[in-house]
Amino acid sequence: MEEHISQLTHWVNHLFAPLALRLLHALHIQPADFERPIPEYVVMSFLVLLIGTVLALLVRSRLSVERPGALQQSAELLLTNPLGFGIKDLLEENTGHYADKFIAFTGSVSIFILLANLLSIFPAFTSPTGNAVVPLACAILTVEIISPSARLLSLTVRLWANIFASDLIYVIFLGLLVGPVQWAWAKSAVLGMFLAIFPVVIPIAFIGLHIFVSIIQAYIFTVLPSIYIGGAIAEEH
Repeated sequence: MEEHISQLTHWVNHLFAPLALRLLHALHIQPADFERPIPEYVVMSFLVLLIGTVLALLVRSRLSVERPGALQQSAELLLTNPLGFGIKDLLEENTGHYADKFIAFTGSVSIFILLANLLSIFPAFTSPTGNAVVPLACAILTVEIISPSARLLSLTVRLWANIFASDLIYVIFLGLLVGPVQWAWAKSAVLGMFLAIFPVVIPIAFIGLHIFVSIIQAYIFTVLPSIYIGGAIAEEH
């Protein structure tokens, strides 16, 4: 599938391409595209970091014990919840009383992945985790490099393949629906309006599916590093 290049990526490259090319040249790295040396997934990753930072600052500025707002309650549910699949819950289950030491690190990676997975819900953006480089970077952060190489590959492929497939299915079905609508409009405005309902309604189901996949993959990327950290702590003791 041809990579979608957002207007944001075009704009970022328009502003910073010369600087990026000088930096890559200094590092002896050849960009894949000299016109757009800053790839889509890099721009989207920085966008996710920006969104995550803004959300964190908003939550921090509105912290309240007596009257927690919706944003604070959502953040608390990500940390711990009655179902037991919050970030802290999973760490406590796998690392015991060492959980507090790893909440900031594991939570940061998990929330980044969740936001990155959900980004492509908005048509103007794409999920950076749909490019294998981003899941690989996240996997490298959460496991050792040499001994558990299978874990590294598993984390990378699981996240990248699911998000890539989710985006691909959405694009394919949307393309299949647009063709008949265009044909119908050429035949009759009434028929065209009738068939136009499907490209509007059916993608909603795929958006729901994408949200579900995004949450599940973020959950898995929290569970497995928690298990790996717990195993490493157990081996040390």
